[in-house]
Amino acid sequence: MISLADQVNYSRISGLASGLDIDSIVKSMIKAESYRLNKYKQAQTKDEWKQDIYRTVNSDLGNFIVNTRKDLGLSSTTATGININKSISSVTWVNKTTVSDETVLTATANGDAAAGKYSVNVTQLATGVTAASSKAIVTSADPTVKVGTATKLSEIKDINITSSDTITFYINGKEISGLTGDSTVQDLLNKVNQSGAGIKMTYDSGLGRFFIATTSTGSSYGFQVTSDANRTTSISGTKAENLFNALSLNINRSDGTVVTGNADNLKELNNGTDAIYDFAGATGLTSSSNQVTVNGINMDFKKTGSVTVSVETDIDTIVTKIKKFFEEDYNKLLDGLYAKINEKADRDYQPLTDDQKEAMKDDDIKKWEDKAKQGLLQNDPTISSMLYSIRDMLYEPISGVDSKYNTLYKIGIETKSYFDGGKPGQIEIDEAKLRQALIENPDAVMNVLFKNSDADYTNKSLTSSERSSIKEQTGIVGRIYNEIIFGIKGIVDQAGYGQEEDVLRSVRSNIFIDFVTERSSISYLSKDITDLKKRIADEQDSLNRKEDMYYQKFTAMEKAISQMNSQSAWLAQQFGTGQ
Repeated sequence: MISLADQVNYSRISGLASGLDIDSIVKSMIKAESYRLNKYKQAQTKDEWKQDIYRTVNSDLGNFIVNTRKDLGLSSTTATGININKSISSVTWVNKTTVSDETVLTATANGDAAAGKYSVNVTQLATGVTAASSKAIVTSADPTVKVGTATKLSEIKDINITSSDTITFYINGKEISGLTGDSTVQDLLNKVNQSGAGIKMTYDSGLGRFFIATTSTGSSYGFQVTSDANRTTSISGTKAENLFNALSLNINRSDGTVVTGNADNLKELNNGTDAIYDFAGATGLTSSSNQVTVNGINMDFKKTGSVTVSVETDIDTIVTKIKKFFEEDYNKLLDGLYAKINEKADRDYQPLTDDQKEAMKDDDIKKWEDKAKQGLLQNDPTISSMLYSIRDMLYEPISGVDSKYNTLYKIGIETKSYFDGGKPGQIEIDEAKLRQALIENPDAVMNVLFKNSDADYTNKSLTSSERSSIKEQTGIVGRIYNEIIFGIKGIVDQAGYGQEEDVLRSVRSNIFIDFVTERSSISYLSKDITDLKKRIADEQDSLNRKEDMYYQKFTAMEKAISQMNSQSAWLAQQFGTGQ
């Protein structure tokens, strides 16, 4: 006969013969042996959380530098989005200016401008050259309709150009070619504006008129149209002449005269003029632009005339800027950092296992994990070291500054008292003392705060002596930035970088060089996480093998029980037959 045991696949039997819940038993046994696996997973989760917290700290540090530099005018952004750092000498909030007649010029003063009164006499403005259509340009098909940017050149009224004619000419020696009668008005504009001739050509479809202007002012810039690159031959008798005649240009010359844009007048070089002015006894100064900077004073000429420009230290603005930097931005940053390293961990809250999460609601999971994340940076050595370095350098004098003012406390800026709720390195300002120091010696105060060194303080190849020398030559704000950048680099070594990458590159474009060259872009935490993932995979493989072993043992048991039950049934059947 065929027994039940022979009919069943015993690869994994769930208590068919014994009546036991084998799956639950095996699951419980594996769960009991999953202690190491869960510890590895919890360690990985903690490292990932710590990585995220580190990166948030770096984002805060980077944004502090970027935002305060911007607030202080110590950085600017180019049209392409590149951050450029500047020195305090270039900012315009340190000094304030007064102009006796702002219809002649307006002015601002850089941080390095000397206080005083300056006489300025503008005798000539810088000009460019302009030209414009003297009438609306219309189509030949309907003289009541102005041409549009899509109108073909051959369709302009009185142009005398067919669709197959080619048009070539030179503006300021730059070739304009590739035009035909089938080319559009927009094609003409594009060719001229992309030629590099220093000319901007536009068309106002509402007015139906062309406008031409040099892209810069000054005697070095002009407008000239010829039929050769040497700028010696007029366009007379060419299709280019037909084109310009149809545009009906009037040329505004720098001497104030207006001439028609015929071939001869176009061949003549029409130059702009330089600004001519006198400044504080220096006469006959010239500039190709109406925006000039002399002795740290930035002037924008509006018309000819004589004025007095007065420059004085803007104490109110300086105090406002300094108070915002230290008492708001800097102290707030330190509050956040101390909160991280002083936050105590609750050892009763560890990352949840998968089984624990299955038994909890989402809100409860979030509350638990928020608690478990607390204290992960408690007494963190990287952040603590940065804070200590910042606190330490606040008391050190700045080299080359009058000894009466060469430290922070001498100009009314001191560290907060612990008894007043201050944390080490936080700042409070004695405004009256600061104002008095600014009255007495504004240059010394600005140097204590903003003196700049071009050397890279954070370069790891520097000796301690070289680094100390750089620090002595650097003002307090620069020192704070340098120590923070050191801290940022240390955190990058620990945790790498994520979404805060752009912010950190704005702090310093080469900030990741050491991370790439020394650590091959692999942070300490990333390495730990990779190692833990391997341990988790190995441990999971081991548990899988144990699970298979347990099922094999229970399967053997089930098979034995099934065979025993079959034999018992057969014996019972035999005894029953004998009766």
